[in-house]
Amino acid sequence: MLALTVILPIFGAANVVAATPAVNAPKVNFGPEHKHWREPYDDVYKKLKMNLHKKHHIYMAQPAPIYRGVYLWDSAFISQIWLKANPKIAKDVIRSVLYNQQIDGRVPHVVSLFGTSPWTQPPLLSWAVKNIFEKTGDLAFVAEVYPALVRYHEWLRRERRGPEGLYFWLHPYESGLDNSPRFSDRAEKHFNDTTKQRAVDLTAYAIMDADALAALAEVRKAAVEATNAPQANAPTNAPTDVSAEASANVPAEGAAEVAVEAPAERDAASEYRREASETRELMQKYMWNEQDGQFYDYLADKKTQLKVHTWVTFLALTAGVATPEQAPKLIAHLTNPKEYATEIPFATVQRNSAEFQKDCWRGPVWINTAYLMILGLERYNDHRAARDLAERLVDGVFRTWQIEHTFYEYYDPDAPTLKNLTRKEGNFFKQITLGSKPVSDFVGWTGLVNNLVVDYGLGQN
Repeated sequence: MLALTVILPIFGAANVVAATPAVNAPKVNFGPEHKHWREPYDDVYKKLKMNLHKKHHIYMAQPAPIYRGVYLWDSAFISQIWLKANPKIAKDVIRSVLYNQQIDGRVPHVVSLFGTSPWTQPPLLSWAVKNIFEKTGDLAFVAEVYPALVRYHEWLRRERRGPEGLYFWLHPYESGLDNSPRFSDRAEKHFNDTTKQRAVDLTAYAIMDADALAALAEVRKAAVEATNAPQANAPTNAPTDVSAEASANVPAEGAAEVAVEAPAERDAASEYRREASETRELMQKYMWNEQDGQFYDYLADKKTQLKVHTWVTFLALTAGVATPEQAPKLIAHLTNPKEYATEIPFATVQRNSAEFQKDCWRGPVWINTAYLMILGLERYNDHRAARDLAERLVDGVFRTWQIEHTFYEYYDPDAPTLKNLTRKEGNFFKQITLGSKPVSDFVGWTGLVNNLVVDYGLGQN
């Protein structure tokens, strides 16, 4: 059993102030053909800083000025952008999400001025923390956040896993993909019952979460041994004291303790790897379609696949689910310009399918999902395609910036323009509250384009 300290939401109207952290942006020297990339590249970090706030000595990142809250998967991606510019901020961005963890282990989809969401979001925090450790080697940070990550994973297993072992979203908004044709109509007037729909994306994320926890479990062992902590002989997933820096950041008021069930008395790393392997086998059994060469959601009540052609099939690459025989079939879809490798890659719904529309999650390019698809290509050693498509993605975002002078939530897969994009057309509440176009000043995961510039040396001499 784990003792869980829950901190009340740290995002509120009071004491939220503009932050002024150091931004040590990676230095790049763009070549003559890419001089026009300089301004948007620099503007990513300006807007990244603009969307940062501070409370209780913790930096928290909002995706855009209009989104006044701490969002789970947004923060996971934003931490990766800060990781190259200021690793301390990257760690705080993760802390700001975990410090809103609920008593039962759930990490909310969002905590904002308006309250705490009853849902969750794609569980990418362990993945983000693993990347932060690999960059910084900060064992104390891993020891600090690992227990909360374990509790969240256990919550997912209890609350979002069907009896056959695949995962489902309680509501489409948990997926972050809102009006995807997998879940609803364009205006969101009708939603599927997602509790009966085993989701390719959440199941793949659960695998990524287990893989990351396996790596972090080994790191945490080293951290406990290195710091000679009192619980050095305890199970690898037992709680550990937070670092002195983190302790100073935690507000004392509103804390409560509760015991929750978690794996104990075992090699946590081996157990998480076994879990990931078993879940991969279940995706193969229920979700792979050999004829189409894609993974589809599985409708548990009807015992059939939901054949809607969206980007989530490629998470089978990112999560290492695809076999050596399956990977070329997936990559053929991913790199086909008539399907997903559009002028600005990647369309989130297959470009030549009947479901495609230039509306929110029904086709436009979202940079976070494009980034995950590029990681999938890398995992299966198609480095040339990964680099070429990354360059097209960056160029498309930067060309749009040249016209609009800001960054957006999502992009037209066919051109650097917003004129053909809509937001949930027919959903008047969303259009009144957020507008009929993608939200601007979104950095936000859109800033991941700078990570691609640095990692691939794009446009540089």
